[in-house]
Amino acid sequence: MNNKFHIIVAMDLNKGIGKNNSIPWKIKEDMAYFKNMTVCPNLYEVWNAYKTDTMEMLSGTKFTQPGVEINAVIMGRKTWESLPPKFRPLPNRKNFVLSRTAQPEIPNCYTSIDEIMEVISRDESIKNTFVIGGAQIYEEALKHPALDKIFITQIAEVYDCDTFFPELVGTYHVTWGPKDFKDLKFKFTMYEK
Repeated sequence: MNNKFHIIVAMDLNKGIGKNNSIPWKIKEDMAYFKNMTVCPNLYEVWNAYKTDTMEMLSGTKFTQPGVEINAVIMGRKTWESLPPKFRPLPNRKNFVLSRTAQPEIPNCYTSIDEIMEVISRDESIKNTFVIGGAQIYEEALKHPALDKIFITQIAEVYDCDTFFPELVGTYHVTWGPKDFKDLKFKFTMYEK
């Protein structure tokens, strides 16, 4: 039974996460990391595939693909609508959409994280659940007792953003990832309470 969820987010040095309902940077390594994390049912397999000093994936890494077990993603309505139609729903993941009001035209659309987590808890095929944005959904997720880990891609630049990641609620510490950027343009980190 899956009763916990994680947050996954990429942000700039000012905690910027978006501009005009889109991502203001193009970092292919981060897109691959996001896909690997949210698709592969074995999180430790993904973490162990990245060298923390260079953020490069170890060569020849093949991740376990969904089979009996699959991951779920939770996103807000605006994030859902920002996805190109050919990627809606995100493939190889169970997609859930959170909206203030019911949206019958959107599959698996609910009005609270608790509703979604209730559905997920009854689905034995779901291994991991990730909240993938946007800002309002992150804010709600940060306050939720089911939050387990926060995976942050920290980008060593400042972008022109109009949407920002909220302040972390509670005490979190980095449990995986490089402590500083050194010569990196970005770094993957994991935060836990």
